[in-house]
Amino acid sequence: MSSKKNVALGCALTAVVLVVGVGALLVWGVSKLLDEVEKGVIPASVYESAEVGDAEADLRKKFPEGGSLLTDGVEKDGPPLPENADCEHFVDDEEDIVYRFCFRDGKLSSKESYPHKI
Repeated sequence: MSSKKNVALGCALTAVVLVVGVGALLVWGVSKLLDEVEKGVIPASVYESAEVGDAEADLRKKFPEGGSLLTDGVEKDGPPLPENADCEHFVDDEEDIVYRFCFRDGKLSSKESYPHKI
């Protein structure tokens, strides 16, 4: 093989590796983004079925695990947080609504919904 063919073959192989690598990174990135969004989203049925006084452990089983960038700062858009309560915030999976669940002494002490300002 001539030197020019070797250079062309090397360039072609490098281009293929780069394209495949960038494609794989893109798929991985989109997958991670979707995972992050799913951590902060719940269906309206979870909010609607929750009743003040429900056990915190039972409700937390219905919530996605981990925090999400999607819900960072949403507590600032809503009504004041209740004192001495541990609150979780989620976004509706279909509409721009934030659901707030606040717990005290192992029970749901309050729940509120308000518009999600994007």
